[in-house]
Amino acid sequence: MKRQIITQIQAAVALLLLVAACSDDATDTWQDAGNGSPLTIQVCSDGFSSSDGCPTRAADIGYTTVFQDGDRLGIVAEQQDGNKQNLCATYNGATKAWEGIYYDSKTTYLSAYFPYQEGLTNQLNNISDAGGVLSALKTLMPPSADQSSLAAYRASDLLAGTCTLHTEGGKSLNVTLSHAYSLLLLRAGTEYTTPDGSFAYRTPLRDVQVNVDNAVCTPFASAEGYRLIVDKSGSPSVAWFYTLPDGKTYKVAGSASLSEGTYHLYKNVTPGGNRDLAVGDYYYSDGGIVPGDTPVPPGEGCIGVVYWVGDKAFQDDPLLKKDHPGCTHGLVAALQDAGKTLWSSRNDDITNNWLSGQNDTYGIATLKTTDKMQGYANTKALEDYNASEGATGGYSVLPIGLIRSYAGAHPAPASSSGWYFPSIKELKFMCWGQNASGESTDGKQILDIQFGKITGASSLRSSYYWSSTEFSSGRTWDVNFNSGYVLKENYKQYYSDWVRAVLAF
Repeated sequence: MKRQIITQIQAAVALLLLVAACSDDATDTWQDAGNGSPLTIQVCSDGFSSSDGCPTRAADIGYTTVFQDGDRLGIVAEQQDGNKQNLCATYNGATKAWEGIYYDSKTTYLSAYFPYQEGLTNQLNNISDAGGVLSALKTLMPPSADQSSLAAYRASDLLAGTCTLHTEGGKSLNVTLSHAYSLLLLRAGTEYTTPDGSFAYRTPLRDVQVNVDNAVCTPFASAEGYRLIVDKSGSPSVAWFYTLPDGKTYKVAGSASLSEGTYHLYKNVTPGGNRDLAVGDYYYSDGGIVPGDTPVPPGEGCIGVVYWVGDKAFQDDPLLKKDHPGCTHGLVAALQDAGKTLWSSRNDDITNNWLSGQNDTYGIATLKTTDKMQGYANTKALEDYNASEGATGGYSVLPIGLIRSYAGAHPAPASSSGWYFPSIKELKFMCWGQNASGESTDGKQILDIQFGKITGASSLRSSYYWSSTEFSSGRTWDVNFNSGYVLKENYKQYYSDWVRAVLAF
């Protein structure tokens, strides 16, 4: 099949996320001097407990502090001269270790906190104990009124605690963190349960706001409900406001009995009965789902359409199973294309020349598998390939940059896998349809009908789409969405194809 060969290749620049040195203060350079032993840092973090004293409720809201690659932990330390230092340890997701701080026999490690914030050394310099550190941190790091993004929510959830130094058999620092603030949580909407009872999902909410003692705040949408970190103790007055898909606005109100590290749940859930998930269902940024046969689905918050139901991707992809054990229910296609690009800037057999040397980091041995839904693992491997080989050898898998940019502009809920680059099997069934036995465009047609009901969504093009599945050093797999034809002859560095992100939920 002839396709026009692109003679002029435009360079694409992939954003390489580098974890910079944490310390902003010139006097902090001694933490990385390297003339001492690296400190092994072990962090234990308490979860929120229920304000009503019921210990099982903490599990119900599914709250667990999970540290991610690149997260930064602050250590407040004091030297012999009494000067304080705002040190930073960075979490390495691959080794699951905190790095960047070295043992100094002349240093007392006073306290720890998360997330790390630059520029605090001067403000902490007159503090003599851990209690004073906590008080100062709460003054310097209050919760934001707008916590609608995951970054803003995490930045508002200050964790603080103690450090215990151990020097026997190596140098280690044991850190125990607790939530410095309180959590308000809203669960509302119509809730459906699959007939086998394995999955419950709610209709999405929109225009969600909460008034806390007459202060208007915007919460974060999570799979467990809307969350807001508050600096409140006692019994603040709380009123939640939200709109359901029926267009009606609802209010849930009442005082909460709060203290540091506790949460209070507000609930207004209407049972919707049993209903199976289905191809064509609408998927939302708060993890909510609207049935696909809804005549006029709400556009606000919609980020994709379900095109595969079941746990096939979960079972096929060992890294997805490890990183997101709850994503067993299906796959979602994004509302828009991430862009159009070459597959790579240079030819390279990534499987043989790079992935084969990564041991079992990604749970896959090859990027060339065509009979498995392993796009999540493929994506994670290709991200790291870009960060290593791309930085040194000039190689870059260009759709990865488009996917990351799309993910930044269209955040996915924490309960999902996040957006990734689909494998050839995930891509072909987007075009064919879940139950197809051969090449067709039935899946594309279903998705296009659903996309047409959401303002801002874009139909799938009758053109070629890249997959994350490699074929050889110079070729990779793609799908012609005009016919459903699956190709392996497409040249990585000569043909430009479209890219559409997917996620598992």
